[in-house]
Amino acid sequence: MAKFKNTAPQAVILRRGNGARLFINPFEVITTDDSRWITEMEFNRAFIQVEEIGHGKVGAGLKTHVRDTKRKRTPSKPKKEIKSLKSKISKKIDKALKKPKGLRKPKRAN
Repeated sequence: MAKFKNTAPQAVILRRGNGARLFINPFEVITTDDSRWITEMEFNRAFIQVEEIGHGKVGAGLKTHVRDTKRKRTPSKPKKEIKSLKSKISKKIDKALKKPKGLRKPKRAN
């Protein structure tokens, strides 16, 4: 029995003796007993022979998504308030609200 791994980044299609096709996904491991399959996979550059799958004893497992450390940042400085600019803007808004909007038609009393 032999184990082979598809190292190609894309899927590989192998033909069987009866005409059927075998679809092998990228980085998939296949075990086989057939001598014809073993010789065919040995000559194909997309496959490598694997003795052992994974690592022996890993312990508690591999950490897959570890948070990055927080970067030390200096606190942002508060923005200086410009009173004269704010007062000018508020005055413009007040004038715009008090102005009549264009010419209005008088209401007809019938």
